[in-house]
Amino acid sequence: MHGLDHISLEKHMKKIYFLLLGMVTAFYADGQQWPQYSLYSWNQFAFNPAYAGMDGSLSFTGVFRKQWVGLDGSPSSQHANLHLPVELLNSGFGLYLSNDRIGAEQAVGVGMAYSYRLPLGSETVLAAGINGQWMQYTLNGGRLRTPQGSYEGGGIDHNDGLLPEGRFGASTTELGAGLYLENTRFQFGVSMQNALEPSFSQNDVLYTLDRTYIGFAGTRVDIGRHWQWLPSVLAKSNGTQWQVDWTNLLGYDGNFFGGLTFRGYDRLSVDAFAALAGVRLNDKFFLGYAYDFSISSLRRVNEGSHEVILKYNLRKAIGKQRIPPVIYSPRF
Repeated sequence: MHGLDHISLEKHMKKIYFLLLGMVTAFYADGQQWPQYSLYSWNQFAFNPAYAGMDGSLSFTGVFRKQWVGLDGSPSSQHANLHLPVELLNSGFGLYLSNDRIGAEQAVGVGMAYSYRLPLGSETVLAAGINGQWMQYTLNGGRLRTPQGSYEGGGIDHNDGLLPEGRFGASTTELGAGLYLENTRFQFGVSMQNALEPSFSQNDVLYTLDRTYIGFAGTRVDIGRHWQWLPSVLAKSNGTQWQVDWTNLLGYDGNFFGGLTFRGYDRLSVDAFAALAGVRLNDKFFLGYAYDFSISSLRRVNEGSHEVILKYNLRKAIGKQRIPPVIYSPRF
């Protein structure tokens, strides 16, 4: 599921058909539990609050993703975050903003996160974090279609009292938590979002945000003096369904990166391959790009997915805080 595409519509919703998506949207909602990003290894704060401050200095990340190009109403996502360490408190703080749109639905979220970091020796740190988010959900009833509806001459009549003919909006709050362990060679994190499974309703329709569990693991293997192998895996689940991304990256001197990601749900349900590339523009800026090739039945109705990430790191202490002697990131 995607953003609020993992919202379960618990009553009378079998009549809803998203404009020009039909069965494609049903497949998408069944398979995806969290906003989909192929460049996840370069944006871990987006799904784990314990990562706040782990980039060592003030860090900004912006991501744009357009999924299934050529398919009307296909998902579009934007995410931006800012986080930094406060070494004197062994803590990290962060803010983030997200916007997810698919078909008739849009979800906008604003949140903040806090992490506490516990050094385990000179090269390892364990962090625990929490986050809270306010989210605005909007459903554009003018883009919905029902089998019994009337839409002649530009008019909208769903012939269903449960469905809005204009815009419906509601807001809710979400809570999440996470753990993160990292040293100079490996990373491991687990997090939970929508911990309280918040919900809101419109008429007799109840929308519930599924609790989502996310796990990440990655490592670095040096190959000679210049090359690095960076395998990682990201798993997402709502407790009943899984989605797993397997990524293999090669890095050269920590400045150039390229690789592939495979995404699937189980041995009988595959989704996509993604080609990844990244380049360090200078000591502060990093630019990454991903192109997803659909290998499911959706390949017949789309031209792939594009994703771009831009990262900035100040690379120096803020105020009187100190930069830790170990840079806790095997990616750089």
